Amino acid sequence: MLTQGGKLLYISDNAAEYLGHSMEDLLIHGDSVFDIIDKQDHAAVQSELVRGSQPSIPTEEGRLFLCRMNVSRNARRQMRFGDQKVVLVQGHYLSYLPLCSRNEPVFLAHCTPVAMPETRECVVQGATNVFTSVHTLDMKFISIDRNGEYYLGYEPSYLTGASWYHLIHPDNLREAQTKHRLIRV
Repeated sequence: MLTQGGKLLYISDNAAEYLGHSMEDLLIHGDSVFDIIDKQDHAAVQSELVRGSQPSIPTEEGRLFLCRMNVSRNARRQMRFGDQKVVLVQGHYLSYLPLCSRNEPVFLAHCTPVAMPETRECVVQGATNVFTSVHTLDMKFISIDRNGEYYLGYEPSYLTGASWYHLIHPDNLREAQTKHRLIRV
């Protein structure tokens, strides 16, 4: 949860664990989401936070965007992932938050890891040969974007409920399973 200006109000325990930043650490070293977002993405994230809004009244419309988040020094050593993780941010503004004394809209977001180290740059750069699909934990398709339809050659209605593993060549199944295990939160 954060304000339109990026002031962090809350970060969940699992996000803190994934990135290595605790809420306490963030409040001690600064209280802005921009303290953990890669500098290259500051302008894009700020643009998403204020997109389509008047100065003090953001629209209730949802936001969906990718950004690189910096992991803590300790997390880099433990996870051997690199300096950043690419996450899909999906959120919306709440104009009223019960039990909160803030007199401004609050952006409530759910962040999902989306890339491995070898593909994170092409995802962030908006490469058209990369597609996005949403799956259940057992990798059954829930949805897929137009790039995915194009590259896989299937209609979304055909893929919905089908397992991603059924599309993988048998020679690549072991590697796909290994990657799947690595990206689970």
